[in-house]
Amino acid sequence: MIKLSNALTVVWENIKLQLSGETAYIPVLRGKPGIGKSTLLKELARKLGMNLYYMSGAKPLEYFSGLPETSEGETFWTVPELVARANRLSMERDTLIFIDDVHIMDSQVQKYFFEFALERQLHNHRLNRNIAIVAAMNESAASGFEGFFAAVLNRFMFLNVYMDFEDWYLE
Repeated sequence: MIKLSNALTVVWENIKLQLSGETAYIPVLRGKPGIGKSTLLKELARKLGMNLYYMSGAKPLEYFSGLPETSEGETFWTVPELVARANRLSMERDTLIFIDDVHIMDSQVQKYFFEFALERQLHNHRLNRNIAIVAAMNESAASGFEGFFAAVLNRFMFLNVYMDFEDWYLE
């Protein structure tokens, strides 16, 4: 377990790695509901002067996958909304994609989330280089990624966080 305020320092270092093009584990803050994970990640983006693209893990599959289209006998995937919006935001300045409640994604959405987070692309539609990704989930749903290979899950950095009085008082 790590204090949420200390976890944000780890997340910031990770964001710097992602923005520099280094291979980095995607941080996933995991803690009890309502302790401030989302609020503090939003505040971190503001303090860093980054655009924040917040989204819930409850988004439908099409948001991650795009839609198949056919033209002149060939099928291709449209740019997923997630990639299109994030890339538009990143044209202004560095952007943090914060995907909240990843534990509520259904298994089909999780597959696209893993490709997106680990490969930084969906169907050959790449994220711009100045985009970093962070996620959060509730502790009670720690098994939200059942059925996935350890090799996939090991590419994420799960930070089991807690909030104490000092964290609240200092905010």
